[in-house]
Amino acid sequence: MHVDTPSGAIVALLSVVALLVVTFCSGVCLRAGERGVSVSVVPFWGRRLRWDQLARVDVEEVRALEDFGGWGVTGSHRGPGILVSMGESRTVRLTTTDGRSYFVGLGDQAVDAVDALRASAPPSAEVHFTV
Repeated sequence: MHVDTPSGAIVALLSVVALLVVTFCSGVCLRAGERGVSVSVVPFWGRRLRWDQLARVDVEEVRALEDFGGWGVTGSHRGPGILVSMGESRTVRLTTTDGRSYFVGLGDQAVDAVDALRASAPPSAEVHFTV
């Protein structure tokens, strides 16, 4: 990149800062509370699911390139599903009552995440948890 003007220098600096933010500050987040579960890629994308919208929570291995075309927040060409991963193949799969699936890449923490979601679910939640 060749910078000849002050505005070009500003654009180059902002590009470097944006790249650093994306590289070091983005990550997959899965949180549970009394109202439901939130899935996000901080700071870019997020989705909230109420407990009554969830039918099943389990652990599943995915092949990001083959099944979803890559990492990040990507859709599946093989069926209704969204992969939320920054490179992990072991995911927590959240299946909704209408059949949609969210695959949250958490790697070695996936089993612990399912257990934590089970512990956070209210007694009235009719969600099937498996690991």
